Amino acid sequence: MSRPLRALAVVVALCVPLTLAVPAGATTAVKAKPAPWAKSVCSKVGGWRSSIEKASEKAASAAPSTAKAAKKTLVKLIGRSLKATKKLSKDLKKIGTPGVNGGKQVSSIIRQGFKQVQSTLGQALKELKAADTGDAATFLTAARLTEDSLEAGLEHVEQALRAATLIDVPELVEAFGAQSGCTDVTA
Repeated sequence: MSRPLRALAVVVALCVPLTLAVPAGATTAVKAKPAPWAKSVCSKVGGWRSSIEKASEKAASAAPSTAKAAKKTLVKLIGRSLKATKKLSKDLKKIGTPGVNGGKQVSSIIRQGFKQVQSTLGQALKELKAADTGDAATFLTAARLTEDSLEAGLEHVEQALRAATLIDVPELVEAFGAQSGCTDVTA
């Protein structure tokens, strides 16, 4: 798991011990040249990573000492992460697909990866909001299950990005490889 994605899971893990889709009518996909398309995708994903890192750092600095405070911190973190992921999904839809053979498949892999993260974050948020903070052990269990769910979802998107950047579409492999933002995202 990459550093920013790991950071989100780490913040969830740090808070726990202290307690002891795209709407109808959206812009249709356009065909783009491989290099500008890859740069746009990596720029948007990089912005998403940055917002996740900032939210994680803010949550980590909160250092809650009760289950109720940890729940509030985690709900804010996951809410911010979900909001950023929804925005990214819309942005990726607007970017469209690269105008190369296999471009639609690559674009779909990336978008589906983030839809999975969006779904995972939504479910994690729902579970955390429902978690009982009256008993620290019960909340700890709920928070750990949320952490496991987040890690699985975030690993899925990392795998999707890696697969999309390595798929056998030479123009896109070259375009992703030529962008430092792309190599940062998939490293």
